Amino acid sequence: MRPQNEKLPVVNDLLDIYIRLGDELGVVDIFRSESSFLPTNVGTPNQCTHLGLYFRAKGNFYIEKGDLDMGCASLLESAMYYKKMMKLEEAIKSIGYIFEYYTANKENLPFGILQKMEILYTVHNT
Repeated sequence: MRPQNEKLPVVNDLLDIYIRLGDELGVVDIFRSESSFLPTNVGTPNQCTHLGLYFRAKGNFYIEKGDLDMGCASLLESAMYYKKMMKLEEAIKSIGYIFEYYTANKENLPFGILQKMEILYTVHNT
């Protein structure tokens, strides 16, 4: 059995396959079982990168399904992990998906999301 810290890269690969195949049940099963593979202590740059990728996929999935709260929260979490590693282009890409959704649907960005973006910006820029 793999240690919990080594499971996330494999899960990300499986998640990518399920998304490409359109296997929504497989994707949801992964999200429901995340407590079994998400690391409890994030200590390496590799873990942060894989967490950024995981939460980006989760965020995009939920936004596509209309669950904007879960989608935006996951995309902001993705951005946080990327920003922690100074992968600013990746962080901006994750946040960009939020803007793309609201722009494409001609909706106003909720104030709560703006507040979370401000926290993300200020916490990691001070």
